[in-house]
Amino acid sequence: MNSKVKFQKTSLIRLRELTSGLIDRDLVRSRDVQLFTHFLENSPIRICLWTIDKDLNVIHQKCICPMSKDQNSLTRQFFEGSFKKELHDIHKKFISSNLNETKSLIGDEEDIYMLTLKKDRNHINGAALQVTSRVRILYVLLEVLKEKKSSNSNMATLIHDIIQEDRFSLSILELLEDYDG
Repeated sequence: MNSKVKFQKTSLIRLRELTSGLIDRDLVRSRDVQLFTHFLENSPIRICLWTIDKDLNVIHQKCICPMSKDQNSLTRQFFEGSFKKELHDIHKKFISSNLNETKSLIGDEEDIYMLTLKKDRNHINGAALQVTSRVRILYVLLEVLKEKKSSNSNMATLIHDIIQEDRFSLSILELLEDYDG
């Protein structure tokens, strides 16, 4: 009988340790979510997030940009705007693919978004960052780089190095290459 009590006591201690570990993990996750939410709500970049099911039914969608006070209007503009069909077609193609994640650009000359889709069981999670200004800046920098290559090699090297060190710009350039052909 004494060994049974020891086993129960040991089991209770182990259960208490596991529960304490789960509580600590949940607190860390809660802080991470709060920090991420704060970042999203205060980011100068328009960010759209959504979840859809395998039948393309929207489960959740929201666009965030602190500079715009009307988040509902931003959300409608993104999901119901000029590239609604393009967004739908990208999702449809992604659902039928074997990929678990994909990145692409969508939009027009007014609004360009860097889009990421990720499969999660029977859902697709999506995120889009507005990159219109960054794309324009990159086009200007690349034109200056072409012009300065022969006349000012220091300037050309500087521009080249700045672009090469910026992973975000490199990702956009890679997607632009796919987008523009």
